[in-house]
Amino acid sequence: MVSLRPRVPSPSTFGPAGAFAVSPNNVAGDSITFVAGSCCILLSVVRSVSRKTHGTFGSPDVPSGSWEGRCKSSADIGPTTIVSRFNQNIQRVCPACAWMDDVKISSGSIAGLTISGDTLALSLTGITNRATFTIAYPGISMAGDPSNRTTQTNCWQVLAGEATGGPTLVVNTSEYICIRGRIGQPITAANFRADLNVDGVINTTDLIAVRGRIDSLATMAATCP
Repeated sequence: MVSLRPRVPSPSTFGPAGAFAVSPNNVAGDSITFVAGSCCILLSVVRSVSRKTHGTFGSPDVPSGSWEGRCKSSADIGPTTIVSRFNQNIQRVCPACAWMDDVKISSGSIAGLTISGDTLALSLTGITNRATFTIAYPGISMAGDPSNRTTQTNCWQVLAGEATGGPTLVVNTSEYICIRGRIGQPITAANFRADLNVDGVINTTDLIAVRGRIDSLATMAATCP
């Protein structure tokens, strides 16, 4: 909030008290008060995550820029729910338009899109494996200002079966050994990637899933731009 006390004649000398390029929020005597709004704050993404629910453990998040190896099935690979939080409340620029006009994705299909305050949640299917997945937000703006949008993108490296990470992503015997050593362990924030099929338990089903995806020739960088 900014308060000004100009040493000028009364406002009546210049016309109505509200005759300003930007209307004041309050005029009382020789005091004019403006409350700074969000008009000059550019819209930006604060955080974007890939979210999957692991049974009763909950939904550990994989942040943008990292890798996503969890896969329930061949149709459920990579990010299937993306939650992006912005620095201010948002809206769809065109509520009557298709979801594909709100966000642009590099692969797959949009199954659902919801907005609540400053948060956008996106449901996805059919994400391409062994590829970088990206999302942009051309049809999302600051609430009340359709011109205030962001050019930011978010991304994940998608490699189904990857459970250990490292400088280079590759599904090999390291994944098999990693998962075998965690069978029976309760899901935690440290080991949830070993629950490849996202059913809330680390067991032989996860071993079978990774065994069918071992391919030492399919390598990817561990992070994306």
